[in-house]
Amino acid sequence: MEIDISYIKAPRKDGWGFLPPSQEVFDILIDVKEKTMAKKIMEIGFNAGHSSIYLLNIFPDAELHVIGPSPKHGNQNVIRGRYGDRFKFYQMRTDQLRGTGFKENFDLGFIDGHHSSAMATIDLDYCINDLKCEYLVLDNYEQNGVKNALSLFKEDIKQIKKYSYINTWKGETKNLEMALYYVSRNRF
Repeated sequence: MEIDISYIKAPRKDGWGFLPPSQEVFDILIDVKEKTMAKKIMEIGFNAGHSSIYLLNIFPDAELHVIGPSPKHGNQNVIRGRYGDRFKFYQMRTDQLRGTGFKENFDLGFIDGHHSSAMATIDLDYCINDLKCEYLVLDNYEQNGVKNALSLFKEDIKQIKKYSYINTWKGETKNLEMALYYVSRNRF
């Protein structure tokens, strides 16, 4: 599978980077699509927009809402121009959007924001309790901050599958993980 990302500007140089355009990552997202059949997705975290483009292509019938800080490259406008009303961008952090009272139901929350325990906890809590996401995907599942945040919600979520992929950024190669969770409204 090929997904064209040539029309967006490169990611910021600070931080780790972006979700790579690899068959490995596409296969993970295809598996998530088959397991969730999501039509309405909330993505938390926006660097250059790579994962947004992957989601919009792999979930062609889905509406994608994205929360992200103020990107300097303007890729959110380019993506909106290409995908129209299927792409909605909120230029703020999760806690700021939550403060506006924004609450809609989502099939899938794709969480790849700040990976500290505090921010991952805010992202998870918002997706589970306010947005009523039925499924969650957490990128960088291997990071301690993400795992610590997840431990606070162990009665609300159940892991369906853990995935791994390789990413190289600025000459450094890492083995990274994603995990798919089901959110129970009845608690496990």
